[in-house]
Amino acid sequence: MALPLFQLFKKLHTMNKIIKISILLAFASVTGVAAAQSSVTIYGRADAALGREVDSNIFREGQGEGSLFGIKGTEDLGNSLKTFFDFQASITLNNGVQTGGVGVNGPAGLFDSKSIVGIGNQYGYIDAGRKLTPAWVVSIMADPFGTYSYVTRNNAGLHANHLFTSARMQNAVSLNWTQSGYFASLQAGDDTRTAVWAQLPVLIAPTVSPILLTGQRPLSMATGYNQGPTYLAIGYEKSPYNTSFVGVTGVYDFGVAKVSLGVESGWHRRVQDDVKDVKATNGILGLTIPMGPGLILASYDVLNTKILNANGGYDSYKTYPWISRKWGAGYQYYLSKYSFLYTDVVYDKEAPLGRFGYDLGISHHF
Repeated sequence: MALPLFQLFKKLHTMNKIIKISILLAFASVTGVAAAQSSVTIYGRADAALGREVDSNIFREGQGEGSLFGIKGTEDLGNSLKTFFDFQASITLNNGVQTGGVGVNGPAGLFDSKSIVGIGNQYGYIDAGRKLTPAWVVSIMADPFGTYSYVTRNNAGLHANHLFTSARMQNAVSLNWTQSGYFASLQAGDDTRTAVWAQLPVLIAPTVSPILLTGQRPLSMATGYNQGPTYLAIGYEKSPYNTSFVGVTGVYDFGVAKVSLGVESGWHRRVQDDVKDVKATNGILGLTIPMGPGLILASYDVLNTKILNANGGYDSYKTYPWISRKWGAGYQYYLSKYSFLYTDVVYDKEAPLGRFGYDLGISHHF
């Protein structure tokens, strides 16, 4: 009996080793698949500047490009299908507080800049959450400074007055298609009918109606072409506050210089009779020139606003920032692929408290 028992224990010992090896191989296989199919990236930028905004006499610390902290990830599901998420929290670097939040860009939380999850393939994707509206993205493509610097403060087109575009929409679903450079996006809010931010000129004329929620679903859309040196797109947005805007942007990179042009038109309609009581137009011409280890930026922006008068016509509304004639220039000096120094200057002849603005700062991307 001793020999069979010995052989039995020997077989059990061998089987135990096989089981352990199998478990290790299975674990390695699972972790290997996970590593190959999914990824998470931490990214962001840290930005600080000193300067003075246009229409201000206060010298202070601020931001040029704006600071943010982001986390994004994807999972490869096979057959060109993937899921993804992207969270962005904007940060005011000089005091460490969140830039957005309740009262600023709507009742947003920690990830006020973007918070989405979605699924897609090589032809397009669907996402849900909070992010920039498609029409607003078309508008900012025309501005070489983007939306953050002292040069572009109150110079971000029709959004400068937080009326005709919300910039971001939350509680939203977006459909996005792309093929051979052509693209189209459609974004709609949910049944709460809430926009991120909207504000009408207050008490500017008895013919201007107070801004009210209409119960309409917020909607934003854009379509265009973006490939190689060419970008050409049109966007349309309608808020639940009876405001709308349409914008067209064209950009072409000649190599020695990149030229951009954007034109927008927006309006508000009185709820009681659907008559336009406020309308505005905005145009911007931009230029980006590679120079040495950096970039020269320049822009000229014109914003005009008109309000309905008692005779049914329209009068110019000349209260800043509803009227603007702004020149901007700047230089970005790249210390590396991820870090650069920058300076910007601006002159707006319509600004009553100070026509000149400037900033000097540093930005690091990670």
